[in-house]
Amino acid sequence: MPSRRLPIRGLLVIAMLLAVSVAVYLAVSWTIPVAGMPVLRVSLNGPFVKLIALLFGPLWGGIAGAASDVLDFLFKPTGAYNPLLTIVAFLNGLTTGLMWMWVSRRPGKVSRVVLTSVFSCLLLFCLYALGMVVVRPGGSFALSLGLGTANTGTKVSIYVLLIFGLLMSLLALLILLFARASNPSFLTQVLRIIIAITPPSLLFTTVNTVILFWMYNTTGKAFIVMWLPRLLKEVVLIVYNAYMLVMLLTVYKKVFRKT
Repeated sequence: MPSRRLPIRGLLVIAMLLAVSVAVYLAVSWTIPVAGMPVLRVSLNGPFVKLIALLFGPLWGGIAGAASDVLDFLFKPTGAYNPLLTIVAFLNGLTTGLMWMWVSRRPGKVSRVVLTSVFSCLLLFCLYALGMVVVRPGGSFALSLGLGTANTGTKVSIYVLLIFGLLMSLLALLILLFARASNPSFLTQVLRIIIAITPPSLLFTTVNTVILFWMYNTTGKAFIVMWLPRLLKEVVLIVYNAYMLVMLLTVYKKVFRKT
């Protein structure tokens, strides 16, 4: 179990990962307005913050999550600062660390049936959603995704999220079905990380959406208009985060465990 008191090298690794996280956030992040509200922030810096929870435990994962939220706001603010979002970021990192401690103690054979079902549902949802927004762009489903009054940039961004979700879920299914014999350790790590990061990611995305809904809802917009696109974004990022975390863990073991 990771210790709460870290050696200097551990603190340096945390500082380095936070610095990389901020750099990635500044380079690759954008905010997609949903129904005129800046509530859908897409960034690829998540794996570097989550890695701290996996390596050093729940407490440091929570501290890193809160620190990352504050640093991201300081260097690239989007809207007004809300300390409740920082608290949620702390709880997200804390829960991710707790989930990883639980998952890493389970036997190597995790339930592929459950994950295959989850990614099959995601694949079908993305196919259905793409079909509905293309065939009936003014229908109720498209409106629930915030496409009714969205500008061209927002529509393109949501289309890209749907296509990316379709491709990532298809890739996950291919690995689940065919990659077990070729590289079982890689597959096991990916599955364990997905199991560890999915519950806190979906839970705290919903909590964040409630907070943002309270902050921005001045015109009586429906909660689901804000929640569905954010939930879809989070599901897509879960797959990305899982693959990135496996690679980062491998690099960490090769570089730092030998020094």
